[in-house]
Formats: sequence, structure tokens, C-alpha cells
Amino acid sequence: MVFISLSDIFIKNGLGDAFVQKKEVSILDESTVFISNLALSVVLYAILWIVAPFISIFYEEPNLIDMFRVLGIILVINSFNVIQYAKLKRTLNFKLRSKITLFSLFVSGILAIVLAKFGFGAWSLIYKYILNAVIITIGLAYLTSWRPVFKFSAESFNKLVNFGGWILAGHFLRTLFNNIYAIVIGKFYSLSELGLYDQSKKFQVVASQNVSEAISSVSFPVLSKYQDDDLKFTKSVKKFLKLQLIVVAPIMIAFAITAREFVLFFLTSKWIEIIPYIQLLCISGFLFPINLMNVQILLAKGKSKLNFNLITAKSIFRVLGILVSYKFGLYYIILSDVILSFIFIFINSVYNKRIIGLGVAEQIKELKFILLSATISLLASIFIIRFLQGEIVVLILGAISSTLIFYVLLLVFDSDLKNEVKNLLNNLKRY
Repeated sequence: MVFISLSDIFIKNGLGDAFVQKKEVSILDESTVFISNLALSVVLYAILWIVAPFISIFYEEPNLIDMFRVLGIILVINSFNVIQYAKLKRTLNFKLRSKITLFSLFVSGILAIVLAKFGFGAWSLIYKYILNAVIITIGLAYLTSWRPVFKFSAESFNKLVNFGGWILAGHFLRTLFNNIYAIVIGKFYSLSELGLYDQSKKFQVVASQNVSEAISSVSFPVLSKYQDDDLKFTKSVKKFLKLQLIVVAPIMIAFAITAREFVLFFLTSKWIEIIPYIQLLCISGFLFPINLMNVQILLAKGKSKLNFNLITAKSIFRVLGILVSYKFGLYYIILSDVILSFIFIFINSVYNKRIIGLGVAEQIKELKFILLSATISLLASIFIIRFLQGEIVVLILGAISSTLIFYVLLLVFDSDLKNEVKNLLNNLKRY
């Protein structure tokens, strides 16, 4: 899936994001992006077909060849829905997109469970991914009015590539080095340790990244509209930054303090080794919305080349972190990732300070009440759960108490925040 995700970046990002960011788009732009992505998907699938045996040899797993070649068809399928996704994003029509995505996940998830029950093993997941992609593509084609006209413009292509090319390169590097830990662990550690890392990372992705990215999918087109109005742009950045952290912070706090009970109750004692990994990743999960918004600022302002250069620098830091930590064990690999999350905020904010005057000091000042509420909530909740007994009791009461303390303190510290969030949420409901 790491290799498929890297290849899929070429299909879903780059020209698609350039299409969203462009102020005015034409039918010719749409057709050019569609034809380019379709051609690229076929080329990438051919490359994946050829390299499958070499990847199989690298991981010493012969079954990967057939799995890789079958799963790779997703690239071609996804190329058919790039424009529909981009158009929905430009018009902020996220309700339709969400309905199709949820339906596809539900149907493909049922298929995976049934196939797994009948002994299909890893193939049940492969068929799930393919069916999910097919349903989304058919759903978007049926529910949107867009159809390709099969006209290609070299001029349109060049204009979109000038911006989208750097986005594409940035997305590729970021995805590669976000997954570099899985690649390294899969090669130099046991499969069980890779499983522990992968499972703990999934919890962080669901609890933090998916929530933040759902909000950022709205914030990017909104910020792109205000790219020439610094006052509205900065005001919107602050609101979206607060909203993301207000949602993610209590989730990360609750997850961190109840990680042991969560694992023992839902995953059983077989997964007890995962607990410290989850707790570490909750820290980077807490920081993820801040890092994501700093990247959104650059892209919405059209600074895709600068963003790529920063991603390159951050990728070098990741490599250094792995080289220093991998000999000491999985815990230290994850710890290095957490430390880098702090460093990356400082790297991005240096340039955002120059662009819109929102550096790390300004961001901390803007988020001071949220950070203070989160800190007090964490410490208070740790103290409270010491007096609780039983996995389910700690799990429920720990999560409830930490969340309530966070929001009560936030309202006490920042009385204006309630109205700000309410107004923003009312606006988001339209999408």
C-alpha cells in the first residue's frame, strides 16, 4: 500500500490541486487534466507491473508479485474521478463527496469481512480497495454532470504544471517520507513489529489526521479564494487553525490517557506492546493540525515551489532521524518522528511569518488558551483515572472527564471563542 499510495499521488495530486487553486478554469482545462491523468495512470501501472518482482525480492515475499499487480489497477480507476473531485472541492460541495465515500467504504468493508471469513486472507483487503475505488468512480460519474470532451491543450497543461508540478513533487516526497518508517521497519524489523507500528499509526491517522484533513479540504479552497486579500486570508487561517485543534486536542488527550484500557478492552492483551507507541503518536497527532495548516498557507498563497523546498529539507531531517534511531528499537524511531513534528512547525512558520506575519510566536499566542486548556485537562485527567477501577470504567470516564475539562476551561479562558466556532461551523454546514 505504501508503493500504491506513492504512485496514486501522481494521479490525485498535482494537476488536480492546481485546478482547484486556479482562479478561473475552462472546459479545456478540465479535459486537459483528465487526459493527462489518464495517460499517466496507464504509464504508472505499467511501471508497477514491471517492478513488482523486484519489490517482492526486496521484502523476500513471493506472494507480493500478484498482489501488487492486481492492486495497481486502482491507479487507472482513480484517474477517472480526479476532475469530479476537484470540481466538488472548488464549489465546496463536500456533502456529495462524503455520501459517496461513506457508501463505498460501507459496501467494500462488508465485502472484505465476508471474503476474510471465507479464507481469502490478504486478498480480501485487495478486493476491498479495488471495489471502493470502483464505487467512488461510478458514483461520481453518475451524480455529477461532468463528462470529458477529450480535447488537450498544451498551453493549459503548461500553466497547470507550473504550479501543480511542485505540488505533485511535494506530495510525493511527503508521502514517501511519511511512509519511510513503514518501509524501514518492514525491512529491518520483524513482521510483528511492523504490525505494531502500523496499527498504532492507524489509530493516530483516524483520530487526528483524518479529522484535520477533513477540515483542511474545506479550508484550502476557501483560503485560495482569499489569496490576494491578506486580511481575510490571515483571519481565515486563524479560525481554521483553532477549529482543527479544538476538535483534535481532546481526542488526543483522551486517547493518550486511556490507551492501556483501550488496547486491553478492544484488542486484548496480545497487543499490549502497542500502548507506548500509541501514547507517543498522540503527541504528533496533537501537533498535526498545526503542521497541516502551515502547509496549507503556502499552497493557498501559490508558494508550491517553496513548499517543495521545505518538504525536501524536512525529508532530510527524517532520514537523519531514522539513521540515528533505528538501531535502538521501534520506540525510538517513533520518538524521533515526534521530535521532528515540533521542528517542522518552526521550519514552516519562519516562512509564514514573512508571507502573512503568522510565525510560531504569533501562532502560540493565537492558540494559547487551547494549549493551556489541553495541558490542564491532561494533568487533571491523569490524576482522576488513578482512582478509577476497571478497563471499561477508566475508558469511558477517563475520556468523558478529559473532554469536559478541556471544553469547560476553554470557554472560561476564551469567552469569545464560542461565537467564533459557532459562526464557522454554521458556514461549514453549507458544504
